[in-house]
Amino acid sequence: MTPSRRRALALSASALLAACQRKLSTPVNAGPMNTKRLDAEFPALAERARPGAFAMGVMNLATTATWYWNTDRAFPLAGTVALPVAVAALAQVEAGKLGLTEPVPFDALDL
Repeated sequence: MTPSRRRALALSASALLAACQRKLSTPVNAGPMNTKRLDAEFPALAERARPGAFAMGVMNLATTATWYWNTDRAFPLAGTVALPVAVAALAQVEAGKLGLTEPVPFDALDL
């Protein structure tokens, strides 16, 4: 049986996550997700990114509450960015430059 590209990528991602060896924990004092603020402020952020377009989904790991924006549009390669972003973030954690419970700010230059 020849593995498909999708299966090979999934296996690689699983192996990478298994190699991390640190248990990822949720913040103990996480408050409720402010979905009203997200609803109010995210459209302005998306407008600044034009002509680009993106969708967003966030989850409070302590409560599993979720919030999504722009889910009615298809983004065929959206999932492919998750692994390199996770690897970059975990590298920053490993280097002591970022904490697992620390919010990651981004600004207009990042967009």
